[in-house]
Parts: sequence; C-alpha cells; structure tokens
Amino acid sequence: GAFRIPTANGVADESMNHQDSTCVIPFDDIPQAVNPETGYLVAANNDPAGATHNGVLWDDPRYLGGPWNSTRANSIARAIEQQLDSGEVNVTSMALIQGERRSRLGEIFAPYLVEAIESSLQNDELRTRATELSRTRLEQYHQRLEDWIATGYDTPSGVETFYHSPTDADLSASVATMIFNAWIRAFVKKTWDDEGVSEAWTLPQEQYQIIALKRFLDGRGPDNSKQQNGWLAETEDSVFFDIVDTELVESSTDIILMALDDADTFLKGPSENNGMDGGFGTDDMDAWLWGMRHQARFESLLSDFVTGSPAFESILDIFAITTATLPLETGLSADDPRRSIKWFPRGGDQWAVDAANPGLSGSFRHKNGPVMRMVIGLKTGQVKGQNIIPGGQSGDFNSPYFSDQLALWLANDTLPLRFSVEDVVEGSIGRMEFAPSPDLEWTQ
Repeated sequence: GAFRIPTANGVADESMNHQDSTCVIPFDDIPQAVNPETGYLVAANNDPAGATHNGVLWDDPRYLGGPWNSTRANSIARAIEQQLDSGEVNVTSMALIQGERRSRLGEIFAPYLVEAIESSLQNDELRTRATELSRTRLEQYHQRLEDWIATGYDTPSGVETFYHSPTDADLSASVATMIFNAWIRAFVKKTWDDEGVSEAWTLPQEQYQIIALKRFLDGRGPDNSKQQNGWLAETEDSVFFDIVDTELVESSTDIILMALDDADTFLKGPSENNGMDGGFGTDDMDAWLWGMRHQARFESLLSDFVTGSPAFESILDIFAITTATLPLETGLSADDPRRSIKWFPRGGDQWAVDAANPGLSGSFRHKNGPVMRMVIGLKTGQVKGQNIIPGGQSGDFNSPYFSDQLALWLANDTLPLRFSVEDVVEGSIGRMEFAPSPDLEWTQ
C-alpha cells in the first residue's frame, strides 16, 4: 500500500487526500526509468526508488513497501560499473556477476575483527579481560583474516566435489569464510541477546540487527554525533555493547573478542547431526572448510509440512535431490567426511550476489537460491544467451530430466538459450511428429 508518512512530530500531513488514504499511488509516482543515464537497471529485491538509501524512512512523500534489502543490488551495480570501466559488457561478463560470491558482511565487519585482535595483541590488559585465547591463537586468527581481506573476501566451499576442485587459495579462503561466519553469528548474539528487545524488531530482524551494529561501530569514539542516543562516555561506545548482567562495562572491542572466543569454542567443538552441523572436533583450522557446513538443500516442496516426522521425511527424500542422487565423488572411503553429507557444499554467504543465505542462526545450510541464471544478449537481428535451473524440467524422479541441470547449476555453468529455429534444431536430441488420427472426422 501507500500513504503519506506522518511528520516527525507525529502529526499527519494535512495534505493527505482520499487517494492517499485508500493506498493508491498515482502512476507518475511509481518508481520507473526509461533509458537511465547509467545505461542499466538492477533488480535484486532492492529498494526501487532509493528511499531508504539515506538511512531515513520518514523523509519521503510516499511509502512504497518493503522491507528492502539492497545489498545484492549494490554489489551487482558495483560490478557492472567495474566492467564498464574496463571494457564491453557481454553475456560472459554478466554471467560472472551472477556468480559473484564476495562476502559483503565480511567486507563490512572483518576489518573491525582484525582491528580488535590487533588491539588485544598490543594491550595485555585488554587481552586478559576480553578473551581466553592465547597470543599464538590470536595471531593465527589474525593471519587467516588478513589473508582473506587481501584476496577480496572470496567464499569458496573448499570441498572437493564433481563440480568444484579447490585450489590452495580456495582452501585458505574457505577456512577464513567459516571463521568469519561463526564469529559474526556470535557477535550478533553477544550484542543483542541480553537486551530484551527481541519483540521490538520489525521484520526482517537479522537485517536490522546488522544495520544497527554497523551504525554503532561507525559511531565509536569521543565524537558521539553518529550515535544520537545510547552513547556511553565511559567506553565511547553504544550502550548496547555493554552486557546487562555483568559488573564490567564492556566496550565493542570486548564484545568482538568475546564473540571470537565463542566462535573458537564452537568451531573446535564436537560435530552434530551425523557430522553435518556443529563444530569440527579439532582445533586444526585447516579442517574448518566452509562447504562442510554451508550446503544447498534441494528438498521436496512438501518438506516444510512434515518436519519432525522421520518416516515421512524419508519418503519425501525420493522427491528431493540429494548426494544419493548426485554423488559428490565416486569411490569415497569409509572415513571420508564427505560420505555423511546429504546436501551440496557451496560457496557464498549472507547477501552475496550468488544468493546462498544461511541466515545468522541455526544451520549454515540454505534452501533458497537463484531459480534461474539467465543472461540474454540482444543485438540487431540476434538473440543470444544462456540459462540453467536448479534441478530439471521434470517432476518425475524416474525421469532423466529430474535432476540433469543441477550438476551444471552447482558449478555455475549453463546451457545455451536456443532462440531461433536453427538453434533449436542444432541442439535437438529427438523429434516428434504429431498428426491427426485417421479415425477422426474433422468438421469446420
């Protein structure tokens, strides 16, 4: 719907008319663009009018819906601008953007974590107060995260499969991705769980928690102009970083380091759910591969209705696509941890362009993602493109077309989009001829 936003003092705008109160937006006020100056339009569940880009929700003439998440759209636009600066944008280069898995959360928050670790290594009092990790362990985390930042926050799964053969750089980035994602969850929990504000969040809670944390961290220091309220002179930080039931008045650096302690405990702790959840059972960071916890689930549409019923779930697995359908590798040994994986290791993390959102709590697996990876290039007299879907075109699990496209989808590979008759004929695998039955009489 749409209505005029009340003024800051809570008094409704006197210019409100019948059209406003019936939640109708005049056509001319609907966000639209024809041949924009940028030369492109982006759509990825984002704010279509930029109303929220300034961080204020009440300074626009009309409410246009939401909640919006413009992170992926921002990443896409940024990548397009980089391509425009470097040369021609084409089908191949656009497909690379669709497959971008750079961690935007890592880009925002990993530098704060690195800074906190550096502070603890330089300040013995801070280190002993905020963390139980040894200096050597902190240095290991620091190096892992520094390397990750230097190589651009890539988030590969790191797991050897038929669709992904990790390089040494992939393995290093995979471990750093796992460390960061375990830490950001602990950081969010450590900051918000003691505040008693869970009922105050409007949907989506995780999005607003992250936005607030970013603002709190940006507003640190003696100048509290960015905080507006809740700023503590004692810590030069937001009051929300202080844990309510402790004597110590914690700072943001304290909470960041405490969250790293929690992440370390989780990651080296025991595994759960037949090795698909929990920690890795070792303090060897090389074993902490992101794809061993972050996986794409391809379940039956009915699975949400029978959760908690093992008998029904086993039946519905027939309609799912699991590693029993598409084995990750052939000939896995009995002690290979990949044998216990039901779903498909995958790169990406929260709000990456190649959507693979695990959320900020619960399992790291995800069941939402790109339903198509379609790219079409239009030139005079030509239509060329490519596409792939996460599964197949048949719902019959006995059909060879039930899961035939998933192998390509997992590898971010595609099939050509056959538009012209010639393209269709060239790619055909069979031909059927339809003719009227000779027993039928046709009348006009």
